[in-house]
Amino acid sequence: MAFLLALTTGMRQSEILAFSWNHVHFVRNTISVDQTLERGKHTIDPLVKSNRCYRSIRVDLETMVELK
Repeated sequence: MAFLLALTTGMRQSEILAFSWNHVHFVRNTISVDQTLERGKHTIDPLVKSNRCYRSIRVDLETMVELK
C-alpha cells in the first residue's frame, strides 16, 4: 500500500509513514496531509515541513478501491 500511495499520489516517504485512516476521505476521493514521521524517530510529528506542505491530495478511483 505504501508503494501504491507513493506512485499514485506523490506523497513523501515521511508523509506515508505518518498516514492514518482518519486522513482518508472516501466521499471526496482525497487524502489530507498534515503530519510526518521523520527517519530515526518513533513518534509522529504533528507538523509538516512548511505551511505549503499542508494539503489535500486527489486520489484516483483505483487507489481508493485498494484503500477500501
